[in-house]
Amino acid sequence: RNEKGEIASGKFKGLTVGDIAREFQKYAGQMTGAEKEWLNRANEIENAVKDYFIRNDIDINLLALEEGGHFATRRVWVKVVGGEVLDVRYAGPGPGRPGAKIATEKRRWFKTEADAIKEGYRYLPYDQALYLKVQGAYNRGADKQVADWLLARVPWRTTGAPEELILAAEQARLKYRHSQLLSAALNRAVRGERVPNVTINSIARSYPDQAQELKDLIPLIQEGAPTAKRVQNLTRVAKGLVETNKSASQRAINARARARERALKVKYEEAVIPAPAFAGKILTGREAKETARVLREAFDPGFSKVLASVNKANDMVRFMILAGDASPFGIQLIFLPGAHPIVAAKAMRGYIGALFDPKFLA
Repeated sequence: RNEKGEIASGKFKGLTVGDIAREFQKYAGQMTGAEKEWLNRANEIENAVKDYFIRNDIDINLLALEEGGHFATRRVWVKVVGGEVLDVRYAGPGPGRPGAKIATEKRRWFKTEADAIKEGYRYLPYDQALYLKVQGAYNRGADKQVADWLLARVPWRTTGAPEELILAAEQARLKYRHSQLLSAALNRAVRGERVPNVTINSIARSYPDQAQELKDLIPLIQEGAPTAKRVQNLTRVAKGLVETNKSASQRAINARARARERALKVKYEEAVIPAPAFAGKILTGREAKETARVLREAFDPGFSKVLASVNKANDMVRFMILAGDASPFGIQLIFLPGAHPIVAAKAMRGYIGALFDPKFLA
Protein backbone atom coordinates (compact mmCIF):
# COMPACT_ATOMS: atom_id res chain seq x y z
CA ARG A 1 0.00 0.00 0.00
CA ASN A 2 1.08 3.55 -0.67
CA GLU A 3 0.45 6.48 1.69
CA LYS A 4 -3.09 6.81 0.31
CA GLY A 5 -3.96 3.20 1.04
CA GLU A 6 -3.89 2.17 -2.63
CA ILE A 7 -2.11 -0.91 -3.98
CA ALA A 8 1.40 0.31 -4.76
CA SER A 9 2.42 -2.04 -7.58
CA GLY A 10 1.33 -4.86 -9.84
CA LYS A 11 -1.74 -5.37 -11.99
CA PHE A 12 -4.04 -3.64 -9.48
CA LYS A 13 -1.79 -0.63 -8.89
CA GLY A 14 -3.75 2.47 -7.86
CA LEU A 15 -6.82 0.50 -6.71
CA THR A 16 -7.90 -0.43 -3.20
CA VAL A 17 -8.85 -3.89 -2.01
CA GLY A 18 -12.28 -2.58 -1.04
CA ASP A 19 -13.01 -1.21 -4.51
CA ILE A 20 -11.78 -4.44 -6.12
CA ALA A 21 -14.15 -6.43 -3.89
CA ARG A 22 -16.99 -4.04 -4.70
CA GLU A 23 -16.58 -4.87 -8.42
CA PHE A 24 -15.45 -8.44 -7.90
CA GLN A 25 -16.84 -9.72 -11.19
CA LYS A 26 -15.05 -6.99 -13.14
CA TYR A 27 -11.63 -7.91 -11.75
CA ALA A 28 -12.09 -11.66 -11.18
CA GLY A 29 -10.46 -12.55 -14.50
CA GLN A 30 -7.22 -10.86 -13.44
CA MET A 31 -7.05 -12.51 -10.01
CA THR A 32 -5.09 -15.55 -8.95
CA GLY A 33 -6.90 -18.44 -7.32
CA ALA A 34 -5.60 -17.39 -3.91
CA GLU A 35 -6.81 -13.81 -4.40
CA LYS A 36 -10.29 -15.01 -5.38
CA GLU A 37 -10.44 -17.37 -2.42
CA TRP A 38 -9.35 -14.59 -0.02
CA LEU A 39 -12.03 -12.16 -1.23
CA ASN A 40 -14.71 -14.88 -1.27
CA ARG A 41 -13.83 -15.81 2.30
CA ALA A 42 -13.99 -12.14 3.31
CA ASN A 43 -17.39 -11.90 1.62
CA GLU A 44 -18.62 -14.89 3.64
CA ILE A 45 -17.58 -13.07 6.81
CA GLU A 46 -19.34 -9.88 5.66
CA ASN A 47 -22.55 -11.83 5.02
CA ALA A 48 -22.27 -13.63 8.35
CA VAL A 49 -22.03 -10.29 10.16
CA LYS A 50 -25.03 -8.97 8.23
CA ASP A 51 -27.07 -12.05 9.17
CA TYR A 52 -25.96 -11.64 12.79
CA PHE A 53 -27.32 -8.08 12.83
CA ILE A 54 -30.62 -9.21 11.31
CA ARG A 55 -31.01 -12.08 13.80
CA ASN A 56 -30.47 -9.66 16.67
CA ASP A 57 -32.99 -7.11 15.29
CA ILE A 58 -30.32 -4.45 14.75
CA ASP A 59 -31.22 -2.14 11.86
CA ILE A 60 -28.53 -1.68 9.23
CA ASN A 61 -28.47 0.07 5.86
CA LEU A 62 -28.20 -2.54 3.12
CA LEU A 63 -26.49 -1.08 0.05
CA ALA A 64 -27.31 -1.97 -3.55
CA LEU A 65 -24.23 -3.74 -4.92
CA GLU A 66 -22.84 -3.93 -8.43
CA GLU A 67 -23.82 -7.17 -10.17
CA GLY A 68 -21.45 -9.84 -8.90
CA GLY A 69 -19.92 -7.39 -6.45
CA HIS A 70 -19.10 -7.89 -2.77
CA PHE A 71 -19.78 -5.55 0.12
CA ALA A 72 -16.48 -4.34 1.59
CA THR A 73 -16.28 -2.76 5.02
CA ARG A 74 -14.52 0.61 5.27
CA ARG A 75 -13.01 2.39 8.25
CA VAL A 76 -11.75 5.95 7.92
CA TRP A 77 -8.93 6.77 10.32
CA VAL A 78 -7.58 10.12 9.11
CA LYS A 79 -8.28 13.01 6.73
CA VAL A 80 -5.38 14.72 4.97
CA VAL A 81 -5.63 17.85 2.78
CA GLY A 82 -2.59 19.49 1.22
CA GLY A 83 -0.29 17.33 3.30
CA GLU A 84 -1.88 18.57 6.53
CA VAL A 85 -3.66 16.17 8.90
CA LEU A 86 -7.08 17.70 9.56
CA ASP A 87 -8.71 14.96 11.59
CA VAL A 88 -7.72 11.68 13.23
CA ARG A 89 -10.39 9.22 14.31
CA TYR A 90 -10.42 6.45 16.89
CA ALA A 91 -10.51 3.13 15.07
CA GLY A 92 -11.61 0.71 17.79
CA PRO A 93 -14.31 -1.93 17.31
CA GLY A 94 -16.98 -0.11 19.33
CA PRO A 95 -19.55 0.60 20.44
CA GLY A 96 -18.33 3.12 23.01
CA ARG A 97 -21.52 2.84 25.05
CA PRO A 98 -24.19 0.11 25.17
CA GLY A 99 -26.66 0.70 22.35
CA ALA A 100 -24.49 3.14 20.42
CA LYS A 101 -24.01 2.46 16.71
CA ILE A 102 -20.78 1.01 15.44
CA ALA A 103 -19.10 2.34 12.30
CA THR A 104 -20.70 -0.15 9.91
CA GLU A 105 -24.22 0.99 10.91
CA LYS A 106 -23.59 4.57 9.88
CA ARG A 107 -24.30 6.14 6.51
CA ARG A 108 -21.78 5.65 3.70
CA TRP A 109 -21.12 8.96 1.96
CA PHE A 110 -18.83 7.92 -0.90
CA LYS A 111 -19.68 5.34 -3.54
CA THR A 112 -16.08 4.17 -3.87
CA GLU A 113 -12.95 4.41 -1.77
CA ALA A 114 -11.27 6.17 -4.69
CA ASP A 115 -13.81 9.02 -4.42
CA ALA A 116 -13.09 9.37 -0.70
CA ILE A 117 -9.33 9.27 -1.21
CA LYS A 118 -9.61 12.20 -3.64
CA GLU A 119 -11.24 14.18 -0.81
CA GLY A 120 -8.36 13.40 1.53
CA TYR A 121 -9.81 10.49 3.51
CA ARG A 122 -7.60 7.52 4.34
CA TYR A 123 -8.87 4.03 5.14
CA LEU A 124 -7.55 1.24 7.29
CA PRO A 125 -6.48 -1.87 5.35
CA TYR A 126 -9.54 -3.94 4.47
CA ASP A 127 -8.56 -6.92 6.62
CA GLN A 128 -8.17 -4.67 9.68
CA ALA A 129 -11.49 -2.96 8.99
CA LEU A 130 -13.22 -6.32 8.67
CA TYR A 131 -11.65 -7.56 11.90
CA LEU A 132 -12.90 -4.49 13.79
CA LYS A 133 -16.34 -4.91 12.23
CA VAL A 134 -16.65 -8.51 13.43
CA GLN A 135 -15.51 -7.57 16.92
CA GLY A 136 -17.80 -4.54 17.02
CA ALA A 137 -20.76 -6.56 15.76
CA TYR A 138 -20.42 -9.09 18.55
CA ASN A 139 -20.08 -6.28 21.09
CA ARG A 140 -23.17 -4.58 19.66
CA GLY A 141 -25.20 -7.79 19.76
CA ALA A 142 -24.07 -8.55 23.30
CA ASP A 143 -25.02 -5.04 24.43
CA LYS A 144 -28.49 -5.43 22.94
CA GLN A 145 -29.01 -8.85 24.48
CA VAL A 146 -27.97 -7.54 27.90
CA ALA A 147 -30.29 -4.52 27.56
CA ASP A 148 -33.20 -6.70 26.41
CA TRP A 149 -32.56 -9.18 29.22
CA LEU A 150 -32.51 -6.43 31.83
CA LEU A 151 -35.61 -4.63 30.54
CA ALA A 152 -37.51 -7.92 30.60
CA ARG A 153 -36.78 -8.27 34.33
CA VAL A 154 -37.08 -4.80 35.82
CA PRO A 155 -40.08 -2.45 35.79
CA TRP A 156 -39.73 0.56 33.50
CA ARG A 157 -41.76 3.08 31.53
CA THR A 158 -41.19 5.09 28.39
CA THR A 159 -40.63 8.84 28.13
CA GLY A 160 -43.26 9.08 25.41
CA ALA A 161 -46.88 10.16 25.63
CA PRO A 162 -49.54 7.46 26.07
CA GLU A 163 -50.38 5.64 22.86
CA GLU A 164 -54.01 6.79 22.90
CA LEU A 165 -52.97 10.45 22.96
CA ILE A 166 -50.50 9.89 20.12
CA LEU A 167 -53.19 8.23 18.00
CA ALA A 168 -55.74 10.93 18.87
CA ALA A 169 -53.34 13.69 17.81
CA GLU A 170 -52.54 11.92 14.54
CA GLN A 171 -56.22 11.31 13.78
CA ALA A 172 -57.08 14.94 14.50
CA ARG A 173 -54.23 16.11 12.27
CA LEU A 174 -55.44 13.92 9.39
CA LYS A 175 -59.03 15.12 9.71
CA TYR A 176 -57.84 18.72 9.65
CA ARG A 177 -55.72 18.00 6.58
CA HIS A 178 -58.58 16.23 4.78
CA SER A 179 -61.01 19.07 5.49
CA GLN A 180 -58.49 21.50 4.00
CA LEU A 181 -58.19 19.25 0.95
CA LEU A 182 -61.98 19.20 0.58
CA SER A 183 -62.20 22.99 0.60
CA ALA A 184 -59.27 23.40 -1.81
CA ALA A 185 -60.51 20.68 -4.20
CA LEU A 186 -63.98 22.23 -4.36
CA ASN A 187 -62.49 25.63 -5.23
CA ARG A 188 -60.41 24.02 -7.98
CA ALA A 189 -63.46 22.29 -9.41
CA VAL A 190 -65.40 25.56 -9.46
CA ARG A 191 -62.51 27.23 -11.33
CA GLY A 192 -62.63 24.46 -13.92
CA GLU A 193 -59.34 22.90 -12.86
CA ARG A 194 -58.74 19.17 -12.73
CA VAL A 195 -59.18 17.40 -9.38
CA PRO A 196 -57.18 14.13 -9.28
CA ASN A 197 -58.92 10.97 -8.11
CA VAL A 198 -56.18 10.45 -5.53
CA THR A 199 -57.23 13.71 -3.85
CA ILE A 200 -60.87 12.63 -3.69
CA ASN A 201 -59.87 9.22 -2.32
CA SER A 202 -57.75 10.90 0.35
CA ILE A 203 -60.67 13.11 1.43
CA ALA A 204 -62.91 10.02 1.57
CA ARG A 205 -60.74 8.51 4.31
CA SER A 206 -62.23 11.01 6.78
CA TYR A 207 -65.29 12.33 4.94
CA PRO A 208 -66.73 9.74 2.53
CA ASP A 209 -70.09 11.52 2.07
CA GLN A 210 -68.53 14.89 1.24
CA ALA A 211 -65.98 13.21 -1.07
CA GLN A 212 -68.81 11.51 -2.96
CA GLU A 213 -70.71 14.81 -3.26
CA LEU A 214 -67.60 16.47 -4.68
CA LYS A 215 -67.11 13.61 -7.13
CA ASP A 216 -70.74 13.93 -8.30
CA LEU A 217 -70.46 17.71 -8.67
CA ILE A 218 -67.32 17.79 -10.81
CA PRO A 219 -68.87 16.50 -14.10
CA LEU A 220 -71.96 18.68 -13.57
CA ILE A 221 -69.81 21.77 -13.11
CA GLN A 222 -67.85 20.88 -16.25
CA GLU A 223 -71.12 20.55 -18.22
CA GLY A 224 -72.37 23.92 -16.97
CA ALA A 225 -75.38 22.39 -15.19
CA PRO A 226 -77.07 24.37 -12.36
CA THR A 227 -75.04 23.43 -9.26
CA ALA A 228 -74.85 26.72 -7.33
CA LYS A 229 -76.92 25.60 -4.35
CA ARG A 230 -75.09 22.28 -3.96
CA VAL A 231 -71.72 24.03 -4.27
CA GLN A 232 -72.72 26.58 -1.62
CA ASN A 233 -73.84 23.84 0.76
CA LEU A 234 -70.63 21.85 0.31
CA THR A 235 -68.54 25.03 0.68
CA ARG A 236 -70.27 25.82 3.98
CA VAL A 237 -69.74 22.29 5.25
CA ALA A 238 -66.05 22.33 4.22
CA LYS A 239 -65.38 25.65 5.96
CA GLY A 240 -67.10 24.42 9.11
CA LEU A 241 -65.01 21.26 9.12
CA VAL A 242 -61.80 23.25 8.66
CA GLU A 243 -62.58 25.52 11.62
CA THR A 244 -63.70 22.67 13.88
CA ASN A 245 -60.79 20.40 13.00
CA LYS A 246 -58.21 23.16 13.36
CA SER A 247 -59.09 23.73 17.01
CA ALA A 248 -59.55 19.99 17.68
CA SER A 249 -56.16 19.21 16.15
CA GLN A 250 -54.45 21.88 18.24
CA ARG A 251 -56.06 20.58 21.44
CA ALA A 252 -54.98 17.00 20.68
CA ILE A 253 -51.41 18.07 19.87
CA ASN A 254 -51.22 20.13 23.07
CA ALA A 255 -52.52 17.21 25.13
CA ARG A 256 -49.87 14.94 23.62
CA ALA A 257 -47.13 17.51 24.28
CA ARG A 258 -48.18 17.96 27.92
CA ALA A 259 -48.24 14.20 28.44
CA ARG A 260 -44.80 13.90 26.85
CA GLU A 261 -43.47 16.65 29.11
CA ARG A 262 -44.82 14.88 32.18
CA ALA A 263 -43.35 11.56 31.03
CA LEU A 264 -39.89 13.10 30.63
CA LYS A 265 -39.77 14.11 34.28
CA VAL A 266 -37.98 11.55 36.43
CA LYS A 267 -39.73 11.06 39.75
CA TYR A 268 -37.86 10.73 43.03
CA GLU A 269 -38.07 6.94 43.15
CA GLU A 270 -37.23 6.51 39.44
CA ALA A 271 -33.88 6.48 37.62
CA VAL A 272 -32.38 6.69 34.14
CA ILE A 273 -29.41 4.86 32.61
CA PRO A 274 -27.14 7.10 30.49
CA ALA A 275 -26.64 4.77 27.53
CA PRO A 276 -28.22 4.68 24.04
CA ALA A 277 -29.54 1.15 24.67
CA PHE A 278 -31.80 2.60 27.37
CA ALA A 279 -32.78 5.84 25.61
CA GLY A 280 -36.41 6.80 26.16
CA LYS A 281 -36.74 4.46 29.15
CA ILE A 282 -37.01 5.24 32.86
CA LEU A 283 -36.59 2.55 35.51
CA THR A 284 -39.36 2.36 38.08
CA GLY A 285 -39.97 0.30 41.20
CA ARG A 286 -38.16 0.02 44.52
CA GLU A 287 -34.82 -1.09 43.06
CA ALA A 288 -34.69 1.48 40.25
CA LYS A 289 -32.02 3.74 41.75
CA GLU A 290 -29.78 0.89 42.85
CA THR A 291 -30.05 -0.83 39.45
CA ALA A 292 -29.19 2.40 37.66
CA ARG A 293 -26.25 3.06 40.00
CA VAL A 294 -24.73 -0.36 39.37
CA LEU A 295 -25.11 0.01 35.61
CA ARG A 296 -23.70 3.55 35.58
CA GLU A 297 -20.61 2.33 37.41
CA ALA A 298 -20.25 -0.57 34.98
CA PHE A 299 -20.46 1.81 32.01
CA ASP A 300 -17.95 4.27 33.51
CA PRO A 301 -14.64 4.16 31.57
CA GLY A 302 -12.60 4.29 34.80
CA PHE A 303 -14.46 1.31 36.22
CA SER A 304 -14.04 -0.57 32.95
CA LYS A 305 -10.28 0.08 32.95
CA VAL A 306 -9.91 -1.25 36.49
CA LEU A 307 -11.99 -4.30 35.62
CA ALA A 308 -9.94 -4.85 32.47
CA SER A 309 -6.72 -4.69 34.51
CA VAL A 310 -8.04 -7.26 36.96
CA ASN A 311 -9.11 -9.50 34.09
CA LYS A 312 -5.70 -9.17 32.45
CA ALA A 313 -3.98 -10.13 35.70
CA ASN A 314 -6.27 -13.12 36.11
CA ASP A 315 -5.69 -14.12 32.50
CA MET A 316 -1.91 -13.92 32.96
CA VAL A 317 -2.02 -16.11 36.07
CA ARG A 318 -4.28 -18.58 34.31
CA PHE A 319 -1.96 -18.65 31.29
CA MET A 320 1.16 -19.16 33.36
CA ILE A 321 -0.46 -21.97 35.36
CA LEU A 322 -2.06 -23.83 32.46
CA ALA A 323 0.19 -23.10 29.51
CA GLY A 324 3.37 -21.31 30.61
CA ASP A 325 6.54 -22.52 32.24
CA ALA A 326 5.11 -21.68 35.68
CA SER A 327 2.79 -24.69 35.51
CA PRO A 328 4.87 -26.78 37.96
CA PHE A 329 4.37 -24.16 40.69
CA GLY A 330 0.62 -24.07 40.15
CA ILE A 331 0.08 -27.79 39.67
CA GLN A 332 2.85 -30.33 40.48
CA LEU A 333 4.63 -28.24 43.16
CA ILE A 334 1.62 -26.49 44.66
CA PHE A 335 2.27 -28.04 48.13
CA LEU A 336 6.07 -27.63 48.06
CA PRO A 337 6.20 -24.25 49.91
CA GLY A 338 4.43 -25.75 52.90
CA ALA A 339 6.66 -28.82 53.14
CA HIS A 340 10.04 -27.37 52.07
CA PRO A 341 9.86 -23.55 51.97
CA ILE A 342 13.61 -23.03 51.34
CA VAL A 343 13.64 -25.43 48.40
CA ALA A 344 10.49 -23.80 47.01
CA ALA A 345 12.01 -20.30 47.30
CA LYS A 346 15.19 -21.39 45.47
CA ALA A 347 13.13 -23.02 42.74
CA MET A 348 11.03 -19.88 42.26
CA ARG A 349 14.18 -17.69 42.21
CA GLY A 350 15.67 -19.91 39.53
CA TYR A 351 12.46 -19.74 37.51
CA ILE A 352 12.32 -15.93 37.66
CA GLY A 353 15.95 -15.68 36.62
CA ALA A 354 15.34 -17.99 33.67
CA LEU A 355 12.26 -16.01 32.66
CA PHE A 356 14.40 -12.93 31.99
CA ASP A 357 17.48 -14.76 30.67
CA PRO A 358 17.97 -14.05 26.92
CA LYS A 359 19.49 -17.50 26.42
CA PHE A 360 16.45 -19.15 27.99
CA LEU A 361 14.05 -17.01 25.95
CA ALA A 362 15.97 -17.81 22.76
